[in-house]
Amino acid sequence: MTKRLLITFGAVAALAFAQPMGGPRGPRMGGGPGMMGPMGAPGGQPGAGPNFDSLKSYLTLTDAQVTALQNLQTQNRDANRTTMEQIATQQKALNDALRAGSQDAAALGKMLISIQALRKQIDDRMTVLRTQARAQLTAPQVAKLKALEDAAALRDEIQQAAMLALLTPPDPPLGPGPR
Repeated sequence: MTKRLLITFGAVAALAFAQPMGGPRGPRMGGGPGMMGPMGAPGGQPGAGPNFDSLKSYLTLTDAQVTALQNLQTQNRDANRTTMEQIATQQKALNDALRAGSQDAAALGKMLISIQALRKQIDDRMTVLRTQARAQLTAPQVAKLKALEDAAALRDEIQQAAMLALLTPPDPPLGPGPR
């Protein structure tokens, strides 16, 4: 019975850890398309700040709106820092217990539930951040943002069509690396 419970718990834990935070297209912590390099600038150029000129032009964002959006992100990042440290600490404890051969399914399950609760806090903060960020936009800007969302939903299809030479790839190509 204990062996069956341990196997079931192991399978549930493996599935839980296999899921990216926020779903299949959830938040990325860096390196993906549109993300900033290690120096805080696209592609990681030292000293250069992020460039939102294309987005500013498309949405007709003011400098004040961009600053407000950046401030919201900074506040969110600061709020998540402690939570992310707690996740790392608890994840290490869980991994150490599993490596040590712990068979205490209740204790392991508690650790896993605690980690998932912390991840949910980050997801919840991200939902609040998106609401606050959208509140910075005018109605016409929100409508244009919807078009961007619709296009983003087709990201995989666009990439695959470009791979089959049905579409011309973006210049420069999406993804990390020098620009």
